[in-house]
Amino acid sequence: MREKPLPDWVKKKILQKVQNKALAQEAFKYITLVEKDDGSLMVKENFDKTDHHAL
Repeated sequence: MREKPLPDWVKKKILQKVQNKALAQEAFKYITLVEKDDGSLMVKENFDKTDHHAL
């Protein structure tokens, strides 16, 4: 498996749809894509503290 950052085009699409853009920008710091060995993708949340999970 290989981790990679969320692509800019995905971030732009999300920012077009949400009202709270500052919160979305903050959430992007904790999200990565993981490419599995079979080529499929999944989103991974990276939190040191679970109290940030509400993002």
